[in-house]
Amino acid sequence: LAAYGLFYRPNDIALLGGFIHGDHAYPTLFRYQEWSAAMFTDTSHLKPWDYSDRDAYSFGFWGFNVGPDLPCDKAAWVPFMSGFGGIILALLPNGVSYYYFTDGGHGKWKNAAIEINKISNYCKDP
Repeated sequence: LAAYGLFYRPNDIALLGGFIHGDHAYPTLFRYQEWSAAMFTDTSHLKPWDYSDRDAYSFGFWGFNVGPDLPCDKAAWVPFMSGFGGIILALLPNGVSYYYFTDGGHGKWKNAAIEINKISNYCKDP
């Protein structure tokens, strides 16, 4: 539980993003099938939400397909965690972790994902 007195510092979130992105989350926290579904590399378990084919949920992570915004010929899913009031930790497909904390009730990060794509293109196969 990360509430009621637990306060993350920026370094804590950066370490958490690196832990999940790196080789540490699998197999420490997940089996491979669960991890690949949570990171949206295996999209067979997706549960659409918001009546859109660009928004989904899988194994505790939200996901958003930024592929049409780049534009990509294929889906480019970004798994993210969303907290109360506008807390976002997005795990971008090129290994970059993006976090944004606000108490404004929203966490808009799509424009950041588009700019981060310039570091390493999500549309290219690894």
